[in-house]
Amino acid sequence: MLIAAVVAAALVILVFLNRDDQPNRYVWFAQTNAKGDNLLVRGDRIDRIKGDLPALIDAFNRSVQSAELARLPQDGGRPVLPKLRFKDVRKRVLALDVQNDEYLTERMGSTGAQEYLAAATFTLTEYEKIDAVRFDFREGDHAAPGTYTRDDFLKRWKIIR
Repeated sequence: MLIAAVVAAALVILVFLNRDDQPNRYVWFAQTNAKGDNLLVRGDRIDRIKGDLPALIDAFNRSVQSAELARLPQDGGRPVLPKLRFKDVRKRVLALDVQNDEYLTERMGSTGAQEYLAAATFTLTEYEKIDAVRFDFREGDHAAPGTYTRDDFLKRWKIIR
Protein backbone atom coordinates (compact mmCIF):
# COMPACT_ATOMS: atom_id res chain seq x y z
CA MET A 1 0.00 0.00 0.00
CA LEU A 2 2.82 2.38 0.86
CA ILE A 3 4.55 1.64 -2.47
CA ALA A 4 1.34 2.39 -4.37
CA ALA A 5 0.98 5.71 -2.53
CA VAL A 6 4.60 6.69 -3.31
CA VAL A 7 4.17 5.77 -7.00
CA ALA A 8 0.92 7.74 -7.20
CA ALA A 9 2.56 10.79 -5.59
CA ALA A 10 5.51 10.57 -8.01
CA LEU A 11 3.12 10.44 -10.97
CA VAL A 12 1.23 13.49 -9.72
CA ILE A 13 4.49 15.41 -9.37
CA LEU A 14 5.65 14.41 -12.86
CA VAL A 15 2.34 15.42 -14.40
CA PHE A 16 2.44 18.77 -12.59
CA LEU A 17 6.01 19.50 -13.68
CA ASN A 18 5.22 18.69 -17.31
CA ARG A 19 1.96 20.65 -17.47
CA ASP A 20 1.81 23.16 -20.30
CA ASP A 21 -0.99 25.17 -18.73
CA GLN A 22 0.90 26.89 -15.93
CA PRO A 23 -0.50 30.42 -16.31
CA ASN A 24 2.65 32.46 -15.57
CA ARG A 25 4.45 30.86 -18.47
CA TYR A 26 2.19 32.74 -20.93
CA VAL A 27 2.21 36.22 -19.36
CA TRP A 28 4.40 38.81 -17.73
CA PHE A 29 4.34 38.52 -13.92
CA ALA A 30 5.72 40.42 -10.95
CA GLN A 31 8.28 39.08 -8.50
CA THR A 32 10.54 40.46 -5.80
CA ASN A 33 14.12 39.23 -5.66
CA ALA A 34 16.22 38.65 -2.53
CA LYS A 35 17.39 42.30 -2.58
CA GLY A 36 13.80 43.53 -2.57
CA ASP A 37 13.87 44.70 -6.20
CA ASN A 38 10.56 44.71 -8.05
CA LEU A 39 10.87 42.55 -11.14
CA LEU A 40 8.60 42.06 -14.14
CA VAL A 41 9.36 38.68 -15.65
CA ARG A 42 8.38 37.60 -19.16
CA GLY A 43 6.82 34.16 -19.29
CA ASP A 44 8.90 31.72 -21.33
CA ARG A 45 5.93 30.64 -23.49
CA ILE A 46 4.37 34.00 -24.29
CA ASP A 47 5.67 33.81 -27.88
CA ARG A 48 3.21 30.95 -28.48
CA ILE A 49 0.19 33.23 -28.00
CA LYS A 50 1.43 36.80 -28.51
CA GLY A 51 -0.29 37.01 -31.91
CA ASP A 52 -3.68 36.12 -30.39
CA LEU A 53 -5.16 38.95 -28.31
CA PRO A 54 -8.06 36.93 -26.82
CA ALA A 55 -5.57 34.24 -25.76
CA LEU A 56 -3.37 36.87 -24.06
CA ILE A 57 -6.36 38.27 -22.15
CA ASP A 58 -7.46 34.78 -21.12
CA ALA A 59 -3.94 33.78 -20.04
CA PHE A 60 -3.63 36.94 -17.95
CA ASN A 61 -7.00 36.35 -16.27
CA ARG A 62 -6.00 32.76 -15.46
CA SER A 63 -2.63 33.85 -14.07
CA VAL A 64 -4.28 36.31 -11.68
CA GLN A 65 -6.75 33.67 -10.55
CA SER A 66 -3.91 31.24 -9.87
CA ALA A 67 -1.64 33.74 -8.11
CA GLU A 68 -4.27 35.39 -5.92
CA LEU A 69 -5.95 32.19 -4.80
CA ALA A 70 -2.54 30.82 -3.80
CA ARG A 71 -2.01 33.84 -1.49
CA LEU A 72 -5.34 33.65 0.31
CA PRO A 73 -5.99 31.78 3.55
CA GLN A 74 -7.81 28.56 2.91
CA ASP A 75 -10.86 29.43 5.01
CA GLY A 76 -13.37 28.35 2.39
CA GLY A 77 -14.37 31.87 1.37
CA ARG A 78 -13.35 32.87 -2.14
CA PRO A 79 -13.16 36.51 -3.17
CA VAL A 80 -14.39 37.66 -6.53
CA LEU A 81 -11.11 38.43 -8.28
CA PRO A 82 -10.63 41.09 -10.96
CA LYS A 83 -11.03 39.99 -14.55
CA LEU A 84 -10.23 41.80 -17.79
CA ARG A 85 -12.92 42.02 -20.46
CA PHE A 86 -12.20 43.24 -24.01
CA LYS A 87 -13.99 46.42 -25.12
CA ASP A 88 -12.26 47.60 -28.29
CA VAL A 89 -9.03 48.67 -29.98
CA ARG A 90 -8.61 52.19 -31.38
CA LYS A 91 -5.40 53.78 -32.60
CA ARG A 92 -3.27 50.99 -31.09
CA VAL A 93 -4.90 51.40 -27.64
CA LEU A 94 -6.64 48.37 -26.20
CA ALA A 95 -9.64 49.28 -24.02
CA LEU A 96 -10.63 46.86 -21.27
CA ASP A 97 -13.23 46.74 -18.52
CA VAL A 98 -11.93 45.51 -15.21
CA GLN A 99 -14.73 43.44 -13.78
CA ASN A 100 -14.80 42.94 -10.01
CA ASP A 101 -12.65 46.04 -9.64
CA GLU A 102 -13.18 46.34 -5.88
CA TYR A 103 -10.65 43.58 -5.26
CA LEU A 104 -8.07 45.42 -7.41
CA THR A 105 -8.69 48.88 -5.98
CA GLU A 106 -9.32 48.09 -2.31
CA ARG A 107 -8.02 44.63 -1.38
CA MET A 108 -4.76 43.98 -3.26
CA GLY A 109 -2.95 46.95 -1.70
CA SER A 110 -1.04 49.57 -3.67
CA THR A 111 1.81 47.22 -4.59
CA GLY A 112 -0.53 44.43 -5.66
CA ALA A 113 -2.58 46.82 -7.79
CA GLN A 114 0.56 48.18 -9.47
CA GLU A 115 1.77 44.61 -10.10
CA TYR A 116 -1.56 43.82 -11.71
CA LEU A 117 -1.58 46.88 -13.99
CA ALA A 118 2.09 46.49 -14.94
CA ALA A 119 1.83 42.77 -15.70
CA ALA A 120 -1.38 43.28 -17.69
CA THR A 121 0.13 46.16 -19.68
CA PHE A 122 3.30 44.24 -20.51
CA THR A 123 1.37 41.08 -21.38
CA LEU A 124 -1.15 42.77 -23.65
CA THR A 125 1.38 44.98 -25.43
CA GLU A 126 3.07 41.78 -26.59
CA TYR A 127 0.37 41.86 -29.27
CA GLU A 128 2.08 43.77 -32.09
CA LYS A 129 -0.87 46.10 -32.81
CA ILE A 130 -1.16 47.34 -29.20
CA ASP A 131 1.02 50.12 -27.76
CA ALA A 132 -1.09 51.06 -24.73
CA VAL A 133 -3.85 49.63 -22.55
CA ARG A 134 -6.78 51.62 -21.19
CA PHE A 135 -8.21 50.14 -18.02
CA ASP A 136 -11.77 51.19 -17.19
CA PHE A 137 -12.87 50.71 -13.57
CA ARG A 138 -14.00 52.70 -10.53
CA GLU A 139 -11.08 54.46 -8.89
CA GLY A 140 -10.21 53.22 -5.43
CA ASP A 141 -7.62 53.69 -2.73
CA HIS A 142 -4.93 51.63 -4.50
CA ALA A 143 -5.52 51.98 -8.24
CA ALA A 144 -6.77 54.52 -10.76
CA PRO A 145 -8.21 53.87 -14.20
CA GLY A 146 -6.38 55.21 -17.21
CA THR A 147 -4.22 54.46 -20.19
CA TYR A 148 -0.87 52.82 -19.48
CA THR A 149 2.18 51.99 -21.58
CA ARG A 150 5.26 49.99 -20.70
CA ASP A 151 7.13 53.25 -20.08
CA ASP A 152 4.80 54.02 -17.16
CA PHE A 153 6.31 51.13 -15.20
CA LEU A 154 9.99 51.22 -16.14
CA LYS A 155 11.07 53.46 -13.23
CA ARG A 156 9.69 51.11 -10.59
CA TRP A 157 10.27 47.69 -12.17
CA LYS A 158 13.32 45.87 -13.48
CA ILE A 159 12.52 43.96 -16.64
CA ILE A 160 13.55 40.29 -16.97
CA ARG A 161 13.12 38.80 -20.44
